[in-house]
Amino acid sequence: MKQLLYLTAAFLVGCIATAIFLTERKPVEPAVTTVTLYDTIPYYIAVARDSVVVRYETRRLPMIDTTSNVGSEDNLIVKNDSADVLIPITQKEYQDSTYHAWVSGYAVNLDSIYTYSWHEYTTVQLPPSKPKRWHLGITAGLAITPKGVQPYIGGGLTYSFKSF
Repeated sequence: MKQLLYLTAAFLVGCIATAIFLTERKPVEPAVTTVTLYDTIPYYIAVARDSVVVRYETRRLPMIDTTSNVGSEDNLIVKNDSADVLIPITQKEYQDSTYHAWVSGYAVNLDSIYTYSWHEYTTVQLPPSKPKRWHLGITAGLAITPKGVQPYIGGGLTYSFKSF
């Protein structure tokens, strides 16, 4: 009977040693997710890079008599006459690393604008830790006893070769 107990113990030690040393351990790569979001950035003071005369417009403007009360804007006399004035319409270009805009006109007008603002967020999701192989739990099966092979239910220490 002692030989059977030693044989069973040696078999279990061999199974455990084989499972520990021959189990494949694959390196687990983290999952990387990259999201690009575009933002709106206000620019309050823009400096013109370039200015080009696009065309000329003629506007009829009223004439004002400035000779009567010089220095006092309250008492200006408006004559019933008017004059045609040639006004140059210029197009100004505004540019930065995040936008490129064109503005033109006597009554200012935004011709076009291109924006280049963006943010990139990278999320790294770590994989779950490797599964644990050793377990304590309730076991059931057949056991060899002095009375022969009999059903067995009890507590035990187990090692998992493969998880499903």
